[in-house]
Amino acid sequence: GTQVTAHSQALSGLAAGTTYHFRVHSAAGTSGDYTFTTQAAALTISSVVGSPSSSSAIVTWTTNQPADSQVDYGLSTAYGQSTPLDSLLVTGHTVVISGLVSNTPYYILVKSKTASGTVATQASSFTTTGSSGGNPADSITISDRSGASQVNRFQSVPRAFKQGEIAN
Repeated sequence: GTQVTAHSQALSGLAAGTTYHFRVHSAAGTSGDYTFTTQAAALTISSVVGSPSSSSAIVTWTTNQPADSQVDYGLSTAYGQSTPLDSLLVTGHTVVISGLVSNTPYYILVKSKTASGTVATQASSFTTTGSSGGNPADSITISDRSGASQVNRFQSVPRAFKQGEIAN
């Protein structure tokens, strides 16, 4: 028969990001050891949620592979600030951002990287809630019940009076 000098063999069922060793066997003999590495699986980020308060936010997201956690954040998509890197490799991520200004929109970029170096990012945003100024005791919530519905009114109390003081 006619001998050929070019051979190919399709392989299936291989794991992503894995190095495989192989040798070629033919009538002419057996080759030395060769290797190839399959492409790493894509890292994906989903379910990004920013849960803000007046001065902080809890940011959560999910990855399809164990990965680290970090969030870039700021007043524009230039971000400008980052949380410390949490190098724990997890699929359920939670990062707390503190020191935020109340009633302010923030842009965030969640970032994760696997042990093999595969990186994924996803942008999102949130707006912090009401005023963080003053002592929490400076405000009071009054609730009235009228029928089946509840009416909530917010009243700001500038300061308490001491015994003997008269308010004008």
